[in-house]
Amino acid sequence: MVVALFRWIDRYVGVPVCFLFTLLRRLVDRIFPSDTSAPPRRLLFLKPAEQGAAVLAVPAFEAAVKRLGRENVFICVFAKNREILDILGVVPPENILIIRDDRMGAFVLGVLKMIRDVRRANIDTVVDFELFARFTALLSYLTGARRRIGWHRFASEGMYRGDLFTHRVQYNPYISMAQSFLLLAEAGWMDPAIIPMAKAVAPVIAPDYQPPAYQPSPRELAHVHSLLEAGGIVGDHGRPRLVLNPKFLDELPVRPWSLDNFAAVARQFLDAFPEGSVIVVGIPIEVQVAEMFCADLGGKRVVNLTGKINLHELVALLGLCDALLTSDSGPAHFAALTDINVYALFGPETPALFSPLTPRTRVFHAGFACSPCFNASNYRLSTCLDNRCMKAITPDNVFEAIRQDFS
Repeated sequence: MVVALFRWIDRYVGVPVCFLFTLLRRLVDRIFPSDTSAPPRRLLFLKPAEQGAAVLAVPAFEAAVKRLGRENVFICVFAKNREILDILGVVPPENILIIRDDRMGAFVLGVLKMIRDVRRANIDTVVDFELFARFTALLSYLTGARRRIGWHRFASEGMYRGDLFTHRVQYNPYISMAQSFLLLAEAGWMDPAIIPMAKAVAPVIAPDYQPPAYQPSPRELAHVHSLLEAGGIVGDHGRPRLVLNPKFLDELPVRPWSLDNFAAVARQFLDAFPEGSVIVVGIPIEVQVAEMFCADLGGKRVVNLTGKINLHELVALLGLCDALLTSDSGPAHFAALTDINVYALFGPETPALFSPLTPRTRVFHAGFACSPCFNASNYRLSTCLDNRCMKAITPDNVFEAIRQDFS
């Protein structure tokens, strides 16, 4: 489904529907009161969008699995985002519920099937990980789960999404998203009568925490090695390898770092490390611009894998390389499943919330007063017409950080 259409529906249809279902919920609760204080037995996480955020949610997934066992934890995502959950392996494959969002008809049928599956599985607790999306608040209620946990606006001027949760958590923009996800997961074992939740110390994620490393299959490794060899990268892993994820056609117009900057870092890297190589990655729709980008670099010791590998193979590739230079996007978080060094560029978003879960991350952030301009209540729609926060990050500074780590 087109993102702009989803946003329009969520705003103009979601508000009145949330209001109507809030009235229904209050009426039903008065007639048929239910006990929501009992601890969860079977729990579903709702995180339809953003594969990178799924990696940030790993501590929350792990906490639920520790309490309930893998067989009693479920995750719901859009079909296109399922692959990251298969890579993470935190729940059994059959516990991953998917909703297609490529067509409206498939979307509606997928929602109905998901609601049916939740009821059949006797899931009693739903945790909504979306930041103020009305769709997931409604979906939480429609599942019929006795305990529904999510962010509630209370007295703030944030986005209205009704009053459909039994465990209403105050969103705190001053703790990381990984902490926020973990807090929501733990709220199921807290007293829902507390207003607002949660009157507890924010959960701590150790600075050296890292999600479990991904173990690629022999077939995935063989395919990646064959692509590297076809591009002239042979020999052992002792030779420096830099992966570039320029986000050639970024869906968020103010997020990209210029291709000239990525090219400048690549040239400095190749000059400084005669045995080194640069590997460019991207999605299939970026193939043409990626080919031009690599051609401008001269082609020598530069391999273009844009559109040639799937997500499993991308993570396998990152595990075979030394450094990843990327904007704040999915690959920055996928890299946390490997031992690669991550150099992440932030501007419209803040690393205070979205820094990857690996101690081998170096963050570049200019700290402008207008940054971050994406937030929980604006659908990641910025009014910025000149992303100076990204332009202020220089190729020289980025390369110097990479060079120091290779020294």
